Amino acid sequence: ILDACDHTDRLVGDLLLLSRLDAKQMTFELEDLDATALLADMERHARPLAASRAVRLNVGAASGVLRADTTRLRQVLLILIDNALRHTPAGGSVTLEARLQGSHVRLIVCDTGAGIAPEHLPRVFDRFYRADAAHSSKGSAGLGLSIAKALVEGMRGAISIASAPGAGTQVTVTLPRQ
Repeated sequence: ILDACDHTDRLVGDLLLLSRLDAKQMTFELEDLDATALLADMERHARPLAASRAVRLNVGAASGVLRADTTRLRQVLLILIDNALRHTPAGGSVTLEARLQGSHVRLIVCDTGAGIAPEHLPRVFDRFYRADAAHSSKGSAGLGLSIAKALVEGMRGAISIASAPGAGTQVTVTLPRQ
């Protein structure tokens, strides 16, 4: 019963967040963030979960200062890291990177998981969409990526995904530079 209540509470919270984002009732406190420090902090935060799943969590190349809401960007990265860890088998790896590209910084979460079939890629950011049984997990309502997309767009950024079956998945968040 407690697990069901926790799941319902998370689902209601996610739906309320999406509703506020849809209604443009959420404000974003944009500030300059050092990408190297941000990714190192995210790695420290997610390391225990990665270890419990026997997945290596790495921080690759990281540079740049970007403009974002710290709390909301951390939320986005936690969603992406959690998804990557859930869909990467034991012995696999998840890598976090930050790259400068013109007037933007690209934050990348890349995994060595099973990948996503091409026919599912156009819909992965849709609410409640779950590609198939292999990409669905207990307790997941299929809202994480739609929340991540709405938050990134609220910070004047963009999010994209590249994947292929057997080749892992790469999610890229592009945000303005300082």
